[in-house]
Amino acid sequence: MMDKNLETLYDSSACCKLLAMDSLVGKVGVKNTFSHQDGYQLMEVSIVIVILSLSLWVVGSLHFEGIFERQRTQEATDQIMDALTYSKYLSLSRFHTRWIEIENQNIYLHGKQISTPVIYASLPSNIKISATRWPRFTPFGFAQSGTIHIQSENLEQKIIVSSLGRIRLE
Repeated sequence: MMDKNLETLYDSSACCKLLAMDSLVGKVGVKNTFSHQDGYQLMEVSIVIVILSLSLWVVGSLHFEGIFERQRTQEATDQIMDALTYSKYLSLSRFHTRWIEIENQNIYLHGKQISTPVIYASLPSNIKISATRWPRFTPFGFAQSGTIHIQSENLEQKIIVSSLGRIRLE
């Protein structure tokens, strides 16, 4: 009689199936896999945290790469502007013609009284620098004008030195 009642319970619906399984626990040796847990296990929480952190790292690295590239380009531009300003200052204060050149990612200061060029600063390796003409500063504040192009993968900046010695960023 009990078996017939269990069959009807077993065939009726999913809710009744669970009730039938609960009534069989302990009688036939079937383990109850539907335990009532409050909360999540540590392993589940760890997996979720790892998946979220990896996804945030991928999205963040793609977003911040452009910011880092702009920062490196701006840093190189600032170093070149500083070297030009310093070269202009030296030519006015020491009454000798001064200029800069960039070779192998190093900024060199040149002058008539300098036998070997002095390394002023080093630039990042992924930035390309070219010039139409390297600016020269005379002892009277004037300059041989020129334009310096600073290029990275996606950005380009120009430093223009006018014949009056004005250094500006474009």
